[in-house]
Amino acid sequence: MQDIDALTDDEVDDLIRSFREKLGDTLIIPVHHYQRNEIVQFADRTGDSLELSRVAAGTDARFIVFCGVSFMAEIARVLARPGQHVLVPNSDAGCPLADYANLEGVRKLWDRLQRFHPDEYIPVTYANSNTDIKAFCGERDGYVCTSSNAGLVFETVLKKGFRVFFMPDRNLGINTAVALGLGKETWISGGDEEGIRGKRVVLWNGHCAVHTVFKPSHVEEWRKRKKNARIIVHPESDPEVAALAGMSGSTARIKKLVEESGKGSEWVIGT
Repeated sequence: MQDIDALTDDEVDDLIRSFREKLGDTLIIPVHHYQRNEIVQFADRTGDSLELSRVAAGTDARFIVFCGVSFMAEIARVLARPGQHVLVPNSDAGCPLADYANLEGVRKLWDRLQRFHPDEYIPVTYANSNTDIKAFCGERDGYVCTSSNAGLVFETVLKKGFRVFFMPDRNLGINTAVALGLGKETWISGGDEEGIRGKRVVLWNGHCAVHTVFKPSHVEEWRKRKKNARIIVHPESDPEVAALAGMSGSTARIKKLVEESGKGSEWVIGT
């Protein structure tokens, strides 16, 4: 096997093309929206992690080379059929947001929650989490949600008469709760535990470092610079940023809105 690090970019591209030609339909390369164009050029399909995993599992491909972070490849592996192999180009491609929720800490908080409202919680985890956290939710009849359907999942839990325990992203949790009119009924881990009492939504205190880079001042500045532009941010952004922007949505929703907007429309996108 050649030493990839010793090759030029053009030589690596040629090597990838040779593998594609050799493997044909037995290889599929799903590429997440957030990848660079140098990677996207080789994509069989681009999209969000869950969408890509479903597409890959529905093919006859034997090898799924998932160009994304580790939790995305884990989702693909969960959905993959027998005989399909999921490979990650870089095993060090982790997600700090997913790593915020560790299984030991989640179990400890879950046990504390039971002291305040025994058997009243249903755990919900964002798809951007590690497999052991997803399994924790599954073992307790919980849910895995996306940024697109988090509100629907919250409503489903609440309508059943239960309380939501959501992880790992507090901002997505807050923005979802606020949209449902539950902003004042939310408690974030790490705060005064007596504050748990009566709260219908409990949030794990994790965040995406990239999305917290966006500040209210950025929204205000762009409103001045682009008076006719629509501003939309990802719901992993700080609640104040999402509120000032006035629009938020998953990467797929942002892409769809821009594609369907009229010719000459202007957008400011925070993701």
